[in-house]
Amino acid sequence: MPTVSGRLLDIGLATLDPLRPTVTFTPRNADGDGSSVATNLLLASRPTSVTPAADGSFTVQLAATTLMRPDTWYEISVKWFEPTGAFHDASYPSFKLRVPEQGGILAELVDAEPTSKLAWVGPTAPPNTTAYLWWIDNSSMPPLLKEWTP
Repeated sequence: MPTVSGRLLDIGLATLDPLRPTVTFTPRNADGDGSSVATNLLLASRPTSVTPAADGSFTVQLAATTLMRPDTWYEISVKWFEPTGAFHDASYPSFKLRVPEQGGILAELVDAEPTSKLAWVGPTAPPNTTAYLWWIDNSSMPPLLKEWTP
C-alpha cells in the first residue's frame, strides 16, 4: 500500500503537538460517498486517521487513487483539541489528494491551485523550474514570456 508522508504545523510554523491533532483522509468521488473499486477490490469510504509525531511529521498508508474507479481522491481534515481534551477547532483544506501507487510527499500529491506570483527574469532559463513558473527571457527585444506547465 502506498505511503504518504507530511508534516503538520500551524501557520506560524509551530507544532500543534500540545493540542493533540489528528489528520484524517476521507475518500471522495463525484458520486459523493467515496466508495470505489480497484483491481479486484471493493473499497468502502471509511476514513483513515493519523496522529502526527511531536515535530508534526506523519506517515500514513492509503490506497492508490490512481487505480480507483470512479475517479477518487482523498479529502483532508485536521482536528485539534484543548489541553483539557475538549474539541477546539478543525481545518478542511479544499484541495484533493491523489495518491499514486508509489506514494509520496503530501505537498507534491495535492491538486492545489498553483501560485501565479513566481517569475524569473534573465537571459538564461531558471536553474530550478517548477510548474507554472514564468520566465521573462530578456536576451532579445522584445523580451519573450515563457511558462512551465506540468
